[in-house]
Amino acid sequence: MLNKKFKNENITSIIRKRALQDKVALICDDGQLTYSDLLALVDTYAGKLHFLGIKRHTKVVTLLSNGLAMTAIMLAIADIGATLVPLNPEYKNNQVVQAIQSSGAEFIIHEQDLLLQHSINKIDIRHFEHVPYQEYIRSGRAEDMYILTMTSGSTGNPKPIIFSQQTKITRAFGAQQLYGLSARDTILCATPQYHSLAQRLTLLPLLMGATCYLLKGFSPQSWLNAIEQRQVTFTIAVSSQLVSILPFLAKHDHAIKSLRRIVSSSSPIEKKYKEQLIELLSCPIHECYGASEVGTVSDFDASCERYKISSVGRIVPQAEVVIRDSNANPLNKNEVGEITVKSSTSFLGYFEKPELTNEAIKDGFFYTGDLGYMDDDGYLYFKGRKKDIIISGGINIYPEDIESVVGTFNDVVESAAFPIPSSHFGEITAVAFVAKTKVAIKEMRKWCSNHLAAHQVPIFFIQVEELPKTALGKIQRNQCQSIFGSKFAKKAKSIKL
Repeated sequence: MLNKKFKNENITSIIRKRALQDKVALICDDGQLTYSDLLALVDTYAGKLHFLGIKRHTKVVTLLSNGLAMTAIMLAIADIGATLVPLNPEYKNNQVVQAIQSSGAEFIIHEQDLLLQHSINKIDIRHFEHVPYQEYIRSGRAEDMYILTMTSGSTGNPKPIIFSQQTKITRAFGAQQLYGLSARDTILCATPQYHSLAQRLTLLPLLMGATCYLLKGFSPQSWLNAIEQRQVTFTIAVSSQLVSILPFLAKHDHAIKSLRRIVSSSSPIEKKYKEQLIELLSCPIHECYGASEVGTVSDFDASCERYKISSVGRIVPQAEVVIRDSNANPLNKNEVGEITVKSSTSFLGYFEKPELTNEAIKDGFFYTGDLGYMDDDGYLYFKGRKKDIIISGGINIYPEDIESVVGTFNDVVESAAFPIPSSHFGEITAVAFVAKTKVAIKEMRKWCSNHLAAHQVPIFFIQVEELPKTALGKIQRNQCQSIFGSKFAKKAKSIKL
């Protein structure tokens, strides 16, 4: 296998060995680079960073948008053997400071004016050309702590996920083998490079000697234009992006003829949208399930396995999945429990949080906090986050079940089911939804009653303009309760069904 061939080699070493110097490596809104140009730029950036005092194991925060500079920084950090802490450029000052403190970063690279009251070395990328170059040693190693990705727990405190260079290499080659990719491909990256998905879509083509097309920002039209103009052959898209391009596909189907395969990531696509994508796309569409900590866990070829369209597919070769009850005991097929994963693409733990790491990883299995089950044919089904489960009168209610029904009602675009505290039942269910037209709540309630068990039918419904989402478009159910829940709190107290 390819990853064994390059075992113990770092990222830039593999890229140098596979690069065709005159081939286009990277296309961005701010220009394009051949492999020769890209590697020269990486060398320049690494020398400048070395001059500024960045060496092996130095932690460097970035507040950079997608582009040539962010890509070159990613690779220069790997070359030096330093550690990258990529943050959303839209973070507020307090969030940046919190990430600096959690990671122990010594430098921050930014592209906008930075009013940060913190004693950290600041590097403005806009003036980087004036920094002298200093010869450096390519000391990056496969086992080096390469990226600290910031995620937040239920308390909002950062949980820095540790990735080695080897983790990123193994994930890239795993995707290559799973989807049949090669150096002939042009791969589109349309998500922010501070996120692990974009990091994979940047490194994957470069490690193969293919071409990466990096979008500055996503819009349905820019996504379609990129595919058509550069004959993109493969991409992994966030599910919300794919839903947003649906209205454009029928009119622009010619734009995507070059695509050989497309993968949906981040969160499950509602069945009705999945079926529309299958009909409108001229290439196979896959859906994958995974987590930042362990990478891709399952893959579903929606175009060929429509009889399992509600699943997230079969487990990928590098992973092992066990569904467990609340006492960590393995469950039988078709029984819902927590999805636990052992994988060769797993993270190294949470930075300087051994208790949290030990809580999440037991006997080599990562406890995802997701609920699901395996059917008799080995297909995995995702039922939602463990913390999102609604317990009403002692009965478990899964938000995904409700949302899948609400989503099929007339002009509903998306929905989120969430709990409202109840003194009588513990929790009762509410659902917030977005629709293209005004919806009669009475009719929606009747629809739910006809398609859900009595205990699953929401007590409260509210039509809203938009639902709270993450930067990648994933609906935040926990935010729905704090934003919309107060409207029902008083009524909830008096309900005794």
